[in-house]
Amino acid sequence: MLQNILLKTIRDNWKAIMGWGVGMGLILGLNLVAYIVQYPTVADRLRGAQALAPLLQSFRFLLGEPVDVSTPGGYLTWRVVGFVPVLLSIWASLSATGSTRGEEESGIADLVLTTPHSRSNVLLQKWLGYSLSLLGILLVAWLVTYGSSLAANGGVGPLESLLMLLNLGLLAWFWGSLALLIAQFVRSRGAAAGITIGLMLLTYLLNTIAGALDSTRWLTYLSPFRYTNLNKPLVPGSSFDLLAFSIAPLLAVASFALARYFYLRRDSGAALQWRKSQPVARLTTVNWHERLLNNIFVKSLRDLRLGALWWSLALALYCGYVAGLGSQLLPIIKNALGGSNSPPAASPVRSLLATTWWPSACSTSCHCCCLATP
Repeated sequence: MLQNILLKTIRDNWKAIMGWGVGMGLILGLNLVAYIVQYPTVADRLRGAQALAPLLQSFRFLLGEPVDVSTPGGYLTWRVVGFVPVLLSIWASLSATGSTRGEEESGIADLVLTTPHSRSNVLLQKWLGYSLSLLGILLVAWLVTYGSSLAANGGVGPLESLLMLLNLGLLAWFWGSLALLIAQFVRSRGAAAGITIGLMLLTYLLNTIAGALDSTRWLTYLSPFRYTNLNKPLVPGSSFDLLAFSIAPLLAVASFALARYFYLRRDSGAALQWRKSQPVARLTTVNWHERLLNNIFVKSLRDLRLGALWWSLALALYCGYVAGLGSQLLPIIKNALGGSNSPPAASPVRSLLATTWWPSACSTSCHCCCLATP
């Protein structure tokens, strides 16, 4: 595993391959098993789908377009598949920038470049190692998911589950490659990964919130999530769009090609400079009497000021966007709440969601939407 840079990159990611693969497989498999146990017959599944229909229709701006949840594959698509690519894309962004810009920050890249490998070859092997590591995560998750389906007789076939994971994995592959491109313009791994994750969350919100309203639906064409969500292999009867399936890998290859182009035109450890200037030696004295250097706490605040500023601006823009659409979202929320202030009656939706993993703050005594008890 140390014969070349490619195998070394895969070896460095083997823990992530097993951990993320098994974790994703368990999330998918356990939700599938819970659905089969809760609704063993077709009649039970139809009743459960009927109970979930108002929730799916009312909260499209958070859950995406409704799907048929009367089948195990449809339920799994609605329940889990929506947020899995977000988690996987975060890992992809951190992994791609860590093996390139992260090694430049620590000085390891300088040692690697002393070996008989060109800069282009080093970047290519790093990118291929990251790509194969991502593929390993998908294969491990597929084995766990399909094994759970066989154990519970879930009715999810091997080809459908594999296509579903490949569809999500290609989207994560694009975000990792885009992070590699952004890393050519900044000096730190954290900045490159942070910008990429911010763009990913922005396009995810464009696809969900903007896609629920006719006036802003055109914005969804700017989101890669839109094209990934066009294919739902687990939903029976859904069509397969080859063009939408190929957009993410094409964007990933294009992002890497641009990253390689800019990488060969900058110095190791530095950001890309459009105008080359002669380096000038500067001596800067540290003024220990400066107020922002009085103690470690104040210095930490100074070091985090730019990150805090950008996160505050991003949250303010998001809140302003949602507030601006409040008049259009209010009827949707009222419809979900039944148009009254009284708590809704008990629903079989609670029994369905209570038996599966649901990342929310709802408790057994709350009165939120259709999950509440009187």
